Amino acid sequence: MLQVLYEQNIAHKLLTKNLPPYIIGVTGSVSSGKSYAAEEIRNVLTCFNPHLKIGILSTDNFIYSNEELRKKDLYEQ
Repeated sequence: MLQVLYEQNIAHKLLTKNLPPYIIGVTGSVSSGKSYAAEEIRNVLTCFNPHLKIGILSTDNFIYSNEELRKKDLYEQ
């Protein structure tokens, strides 16, 4: 993945301090590894620049209704 970023000259920008925020979208079907991919992207970027502030906005809780989330004891997570 970093090779692609370097080829597009994006890696230097992502790993440099004091730049405007970036939004990286990860899409895919249910249970395809989107959350895992997002975590790995965060891990790689923070290895190169531990000062980066990286947040992950997950939509995992929107797959099920609130009732179903309560049944699975996931509602409060």
